[in-house]
Amino acid sequence: MENVKYYELTSSQDVSVLQTKFSLDKRVMNICMSATSDEPIDFKVMKEALDLVAERNDCIRLRFKKQGKKVVQWFLPKVDIGTVPYYEFADKQAQTDFIKSECHKAIKWLKGEVFKPVFIKTYDNKGMVFLKIAHTILDIYGLNVIFKDLFEVYNALINKTELPKAPKSFEELVKKDLVIKNDPNRITDGRKYFLDFFKSYEEPWYAGADAGQNKFVAKKRKQGKRYVNTAIFSNTTEGYIGKFGKEITQKLEKFAMETKISMNLIMEYLLGATCSKMNGEVETIMPLELCNVRGTLQEKTTAGTKVQTLGMLAIYKKEKTLMENLNAFNELHSQQLRHIGFPDLALQKLFKCEVYGRSMLAMYYPFSFSFIPMDKIDGINFEVYSNDKGALPCYIAVMYDFKNSEMLMVYDYQKVLMTNEQIDTLHKNFERLLVNALENPDKLLKDIKY
Repeated sequence: MENVKYYELTSSQDVSVLQTKFSLDKRVMNICMSATSDEPIDFKVMKEALDLVAERNDCIRLRFKKQGKKVVQWFLPKVDIGTVPYYEFADKQAQTDFIKSECHKAIKWLKGEVFKPVFIKTYDNKGMVFLKIAHTILDIYGLNVIFKDLFEVYNALINKTELPKAPKSFEELVKKDLVIKNDPNRITDGRKYFLDFFKSYEEPWYAGADAGQNKFVAKKRKQGKRYVNTAIFSNTTEGYIGKFGKEITQKLEKFAMETKISMNLIMEYLLGATCSKMNGEVETIMPLELCNVRGTLQEKTTAGTKVQTLGMLAIYKKEKTLMENLNAFNELHSQQLRHIGFPDLALQKLFKCEVYGRSMLAMYYPFSFSFIPMDKIDGINFEVYSNDKGALPCYIAVMYDFKNSEMLMVYDYQKVLMTNEQIDTLHKNFERLLVNALENPDKLLKDIKY
């Protein structure tokens, strides 16, 4: 193709592709989400809105191909969404089975398929827009930007009013991210920092929801090992959803404002504390944080993918207060954020192989954690679906509805390592510990119970 500007992948996109290296099933690249309207949808107008959204959000026009051993990307000047499949369902089970089958089909992101919409008239006569996308063009936050733009454009077309202001260009963010990625000091400085960092603390424990009861975890512990093996061949997952209402969410919002520690970090640390207590109060664990690295207003109002990983050690000193522990975690987190561009694969090789003397298949992360502020749209209900395959033991996404002060916790866990009952126990223990912690931040950590 002539006059095409090719870009390498950004650090965020590298993380998406890395998932496929730790899973034999390529559908780990899928992200599936739906938006269901309380009111009937005129799908002819919705198709017009979708075409406009593809013009207004250049991430939808991204395409990828292999160039030697690397993957490159480029932006098409325009894209034809084509005919959008439409389905009507008479019963809930048939609708659920259809969506599940769509989630199970790997999106062919290296062959031009990165954005697949489906229109659905639901079993209870509501209108649904279902999207399956490649993680290399959008993360869940970016999908929220797309859905917000879609329904605002749709409403403008229905009401014959002026179109809303278009989101910013993702291509401009790609250019900026690649400048950071290719900074020659980035690898050198990051390597030195992380090597010193991990050598300063003890080897972390894999402290999962199974509480040491899983046969593979128990075998490793009997051998004196603190990790489990990565489940490349047995990475089938199952979902679980927990909800926090206004009362507890508003307490967390107030606590975060008073302590000047983000809700994200408070929840991540206390979720880890729950895992620590369930596993004999181990002192050090390694949650994997999926950081939404959108700092500026331009980044927050742009679709695309802007998530990077941060393998963060969480230290639990029983004889110190919760606030002392939280402040220490907050300080460590601030230090690590300065080096967040360090390549994830290089980081894993560093701490697994060089620091702890383990293989690349050693798994320390008991959970990966993502905190996603959701700009909810009145009358629209969002749902995120599992593709039933996951490269990590347990992915936990917190959907934070900041307008209504509510949180939805979506768990996607590997069935080979934990059960639904164990995830249910983890969630209920976490809820009780969170409440106790917010009410007693000056208590010793060992005295904060679930």
